[in-house]
Amino acid sequence: MDTNYLKKFIRVKDGDIDAALNSMKKYYESLNRNRRAISGIKPLDYTNVYKSGAIVVLKRDFNGVRVIVQSWRYWKPKDYGFRSFINATGFLVENCLENPVTQKHGIAVVMDLEGFSLRHALSMNPREAFRGVETCLVKETI
Repeated sequence: MDTNYLKKFIRVKDGDIDAALNSMKKYYESLNRNRRAISGIKPLDYTNVYKSGAIVVLKRDFNGVRVIVQSWRYWKPKDYGFRSFINATGFLVENCLENPVTQKHGIAVVMDLEGFSLRHALSMNPREAFRGVETCLVKETI
């Protein structure tokens, strides 16, 4: 395994090896749970999502935390589905986590629900909605 890859988990936990191992386990459990949803996809598959403005990476906050905003008002279910919306966010999070500063200070994903409508709710099946809520409630993935 690549040393820099391992350092990513160790840096997040301030050098605590046991906590880093636990964090790595959680990360792979999360990947395993979502394997079917993410297999064979690439970040460029979501160019339309990024161009819509539905997901934006902001500058760091005053604590050094990288901020990603999901703006539901810009998500048009007729243009792309909920799964694309969520996967595009996941790719951005993964990309941001390559930066050592982000590994140390973390990421905050803000869900701006202004503009959320019945059209949005009907575009996701119950399992997707549950996974979306579950993801939002998880305080820590790595």
